[in-house]
Amino acid sequence: MALIMLEGETVTTTRKLVERYEYKEDKIRHVKFESAGHVDRDCEIKFHIGSKGISIDIAKGEQTSAQGIYKVLELISRAQVANDRLWEVSTLGIKHASEALRLTENSDQTLAKQSDEATAWLYEAYKRTHPHCYRDVIQTAFSDLRLVDKMGQ
Repeated sequence: MALIMLEGETVTTTRKLVERYEYKEDKIRHVKFESAGHVDRDCEIKFHIGSKGISIDIAKGEQTSAQGIYKVLELISRAQVANDRLWEVSTLGIKHASEALRLTENSDQTLAKQSDEATAWLYEAYKRTHPHCYRDVIQTAFSDLRLVDKMGQ
């Protein structure tokens, strides 16, 4: 899953630049929402994805939808941070386990089997902490927003 960004000078510009940012590789950081004031005609979402800073102006009438997008971006960012921490703990755990095994185990065959199991475990940890898709995070955020909207009516 990825964030697809379409850029042009204006909405009617025929020349557009399409950029793709993979959630697996490009981390979302510094998510901010600037609400529309009494004089402002728009609200704004600002964030960084990978090394690029992004600012999106949104019409004042769409502020509720913009808040939903802000929430989704913030939740993806938090999930990415949590996944990075899990990956760090996993790699540290395997490093310390391998050092302990090296000190206590003399059988090459057992070490080879343990090494294969540790590699498989680390690969599973990588897949868990570097997902291609944040669909569940996005769906949960939008479901929560729908519930809030229904409660407000």
